[in-house]
Amino acid sequence: LTCVHKGVFPMHPQEIAGIICLSVVLGLCNVAGIGGGGLLIPLTMSFFGLTTKESIPISDLAIFIATVARYIYNFKVRHPEKDSVVIDYGVASVLLPAVLLGSFVGVYINIMFPALIL
Repeated sequence: LTCVHKGVFPMHPQEIAGIICLSVVLGLCNVAGIGGGGLLIPLTMSFFGLTTKESIPISDLAIFIATVARYIYNFKVRHPEKDSVVIDYGVASVLLPAVLLGSFVGVYINIMFPALIL
């Protein structure tokens, strides 16, 4: 298989509008506390002409970057009522196995099913 996408430059006006729209939407989603991946897939498909299978990894990367940024921002923030940090590592350690399992299952589903079903 070979990749047949166009180069990054020159950018078309639709791609510039897509970058602006995606930046605003992902910024608002990050402030709201959600990853924004569900919005990112249809937007990358419409603005950049990507397929579903190409949009899903881009969405995953954007969610990962937003999560790391939120973690770094909240690393030293203190809880307003308790003498501890805002991040609850106990909850994170309980949820991590389910997140990893969901990630593995999602990868296999992405491989097995066609784009129409995804």
